[in-house]
Amino acid sequence: MSARKKQTELIEAAAAATPSKASRESVSEQMALAEAAATCGVLKNGRFEETIAQFSVGKPKKDFFQVFPEPEKGYTRLPMVEGGMGGTPREWYVCMPDVLTEIGEMVDGSGIKTHTLVPVIDRLGNVRVWPIADCVSEVAERWQRSRVKVIAEAKDKWVRIVANMSESRYDLLAAIDQSLKPKWPEETYREILEKALADCFITSTDHPVIQAIVGR
Repeated sequence: MSARKKQTELIEAAAAATPSKASRESVSEQMALAEAAATCGVLKNGRFEETIAQFSVGKPKKDFFQVFPEPEKGYTRLPMVEGGMGGTPREWYVCMPDVLTEIGEMVDGSGIKTHTLVPVIDRLGNVRVWPIADCVSEVAERWQRSRVKVIAEAKDKWVRIVANMSESRYDLLAAIDQSLKPKWPEETYREILEKALADCFITSTDHPVIQAIVGR
């Protein structure tokens, strides 16, 4: 039985349960049913609705998070760039090989780098895909070493990061309460990437970000 189907049955059972005599057994049973239903989603308009995971791309926000377990073949690596140049939206994009070939040496210094994609989840169940750039300088190496430490700690702990600009690293803070378990969506690692990156592909040099990079 799928987790989603089981959740639906629990919700229906909780809704169908009617009060009887206040015996210890009946009260305990109804509390268990109600508790099980409440874990399935958000109460809205008198009904429990399943929480739908939200997928996005970017560095973890100020919330506590955990990282998605590394797949057997490792995390995916893609050429990506963050917008913002020339007034373009500050969002993340995947650059297709044909585009990189066409702009040639303009790639240098453009911000287009190979990134490792690491999904993280916050306590509300929101999933972000964290693009981690390959190191290209000594300063970047210091940031990278701190990221490696963060990822190692966040595999089984709730943590949040604070950028320490003077030391070129992320400082890590662990949550006091570590009892909450992350509620990862049913999607696989690959499916998480596909949903998060669905509208993020640059397939032509006509894209505003590429136009800004080459100065058109």
